[in-house]
Amino acid sequence: MSLEEEYEQETGKKALRNGSETKVFQKWKNKKIFKMVIDTREQEPYDYENSVVKCLKTGDYSTLGYEDEMAVERKSLSDFVNSITKGRERFEREILRAKKDLKFFAIVVETDLERVWSEPLYSKINRRSITNAILFWIVKYNVPILFVTNRIRGKYAVRELCEAYVNYKTNDKYKELFEQIYG
Repeated sequence: MSLEEEYEQETGKKALRNGSETKVFQKWKNKKIFKMVIDTREQEPYDYENSVVKCLKTGDYSTLGYEDEMAVERKSLSDFVNSITKGRERFEREILRAKKDLKFFAIVVETDLERVWSEPLYSKINRRSITNAILFWIVKYNVPILFVTNRIRGKYAVRELCEAYVNYKTNDKYKELFEQIYG
């Protein structure tokens, strides 16, 4: 059974209109065939239903078939603080590698900025230095850094970033814009 037939049987709706895929069908199809890729070195991986574990060059998460184009790095607050302090040089090299090798790279931090200022950090770093590093890295490396409150929201944000990349890249309506932005 083709994906079009499966969709029509499952939803009772037509997959094609005037010979083109409907938007609703495209979203359904992407979710059906969409697979998250989790890096083998990820210490605390999110549990995604439709996922594979394999070694990624950069980042902790990607999308199957797009591993050489996009990745998302997940950080807990303590891991992020460590990346700004002791592991700064290594992490900046990782960001540079990602910017050189990938079309899209983002960092998702499992906390919010309020906690940066209120939670014990187990580090002598000045909290203003953390905030400055965040702001400067966003500008310096042109990398989005998302603060997502907790792991549940982090899991959602990572998957949505991966899905959004695939959806914009594969949607004919956005192909020209995608090429202008990501080359």
